[in-house]
Amino acid sequence: IHTEKILETDKVKMEVGNLKGINSNLLYEVKQQVRNLKDKDLKSLDFIYSSKLLDTFEISNPDYKIVNKSNIEVKLAEFRNELGIKTTKTPAAIKVVTPGLLHKTEQKMVLVGELTSEEILEFTKIHDGQDIVLQELAPDGLEVFIGINKDPQFGLVLVIGTGGIYAENYQDFKLGPVPIQKEDIIVILKQTKLYQLLTGFRGKYFDVEALIDTIYKVTLMAQCIEDDISSIDINPYIAQKQGGMVVDLKVVV
Repeated sequence: IHTEKILETDKVKMEVGNLKGINSNLLYEVKQQVRNLKDKDLKSLDFIYSSKLLDTFEISNPDYKIVNKSNIEVKLAEFRNELGIKTTKTPAAIKVVTPGLLHKTEQKMVLVGELTSEEILEFTKIHDGQDIVLQELAPDGLEVFIGINKDPQFGLVLVIGTGGIYAENYQDFKLGPVPIQKEDIIVILKQTKLYQLLTGFRGKYFDVEALIDTIYKVTLMAQCIEDDISSIDINPYIAQKQGGMVVDLKVVV
């Protein structure tokens, strides 16, 4: 599948040059999965395809392994070895990756923290027969919200602000149009309280350039699947001193 064909078929409103380096075959696979969800009346892209979508646009996200009751002991040992974990407990998230499921925590389909081997094994037993992911915990940093909404009148709208579990309480959101260039993203970012936290509040500085690059890539992502989605939420993106990482991506169809 050529990038030009994807753009022509789906009328993506962007220059082909903006997709230089993008894995067009992987993008096509994800787009097909999004359409399958719509056909099945499911609400959101599952974890595996969300990760593939991030990988397509070279957006950093935590390492993970697909596990089940029968392979968990081997996969857990591999996971700990690859991440260099020496402690008895495993810092990780383990979750069910059911397509269309939006609120895993409320439905007790995710565990996060310093987990014992027994807790991880028990989780796979309880959810036997379902797809389960063991995921690396993101390092500490500043939590950022990045969103794309599709407005009936204005089309795609970028949302940037303070992230985390209290994002809605802070209401620190600023909007921008899509398509958008990086120099315009920084203008919007500077209008948020978040920007003060990124640039020296209490002596802490975070990688603003990496954040802007990620936001820009998310806008490209949204344009590529615009016809098939209603929104994209990243909450949180973890900004760090160098780089950053998307911890949770929700694509609603």
